[in-house]
Amino acid sequence: MRVQFNYDKVILAFIDILGYKELIQDRSAEEVYGLIYEALKPKYQVSKDPDHPAQKYANEIKVQVLSDSIIMFIDETKVRTIGPIFLHYLCEFCLKFIANTGFLLRGGIASGNYFQEQLTSPKNQFIFSKALIAAYQLEQEASYPRILFSDNLLTSGGVFNDYAVRDFDGLRILDIYKDSVHYPQNYREYIFHQIIQSLGKVKSLDRGVLKKQFYFKQYHNKKVEEIIKSGVDNFLFDLKK
Repeated sequence: MRVQFNYDKVILAFIDILGYKELIQDRSAEEVYGLIYEALKPKYQVSKDPDHPAQKYANEIKVQVLSDSIIMFIDETKVRTIGPIFLHYLCEFCLKFIANTGFLLRGGIASGNYFQEQLTSPKNQFIFSKALIAAYQLEQEASYPRILFSDNLLTSGGVFNDYAVRDFDGLRILDIYKDSVHYPQNYREYIFHQIIQSLGKVKSLDRGVLKKQFYFKQYHNKKVEEIIKSGVDNFLFDLKK
């Protein structure tokens, strides 16, 4: 079989589910599928709605799930139109997944070549992606539950800088709470409440896990205090516990 190797240039997010082994201990494939699908539902609802103004952009966001890894990517040449939608959906996915499960996420966003082709059948796919490797390396460097941007994305300006914040160690990360200020109030408060409840149910004596949870709780509290001006105590973690 002769294959024409035409590479796509993509912007790709590689997201790792922290604690995946614990997640699947008491869950079936159907349950894990449902949790991931539920967090991705906003994208799919828009992509199936011909009357929604963002439908054509939502369809341009490709999603693949392999065990504990979620991969989302878009065509780099369309970043001006699709980039903001891509980052919006990625942020909402992260918040909804944490709210639904109590498990945190870590990842990286990078650009590069991407090639995918069928091998022997539609179920057997060959993927060759330098963007995936670059995003995976960022995920490994992240250490904490956060999503790092590659330097070249931020030096190019535009939407990536709009969604990037500088963390305590100087690294630029995706601000997954950025768009929540524009969510309907009931939906936003539901998400924040669910994050408090779900993350509070994850009990661990492992110091590494506790360190990651404390990092995220600090980040959550900071963002919630910025977004909500009244009744904020209902949506904050007690970091003294």
